[in-house]
Amino acid sequence: MPHTLKRKIEWGVVAASIVVITGYALLRSHDLVSGVALDVTSIHDGMSLRSAILPIEGIAKRATTLLVDNRPLTVDKEGRFKDTLVLGPGVNVITLAARDKFGKETTETFHVVLLE
Repeated sequence: MPHTLKRKIEWGVVAASIVVITGYALLRSHDLVSGVALDVTSIHDGMSLRSAILPIEGIAKRATTLLVDNRPLTVDKEGRFKDTLVLGPGVNVITLAARDKFGKETTETFHVVLLE
């Protein structure tokens, strides 16, 4: 009887180890699967402005590179970014492209109208 109990405990430890290792692997692979989470908080597509100065702010989680109209922006450790663009008259197309360390890219495009 003690031999059977010992065997059950051994299998329980093995099963628990497998669950812990699998859970850890899934947790660590989240960045690989998810890619960049890009959230631009200061502008939205189709907005109209009377001022030519457009602040751009947001969060790009897991981004190693962030471009605004092909111009690099700095992202802090928490993924926050902040910049200012000068708009031309009429419709302005603004593209943000963020890339993570695995090469996955997320792009958002905004159409902003400067009213004259």
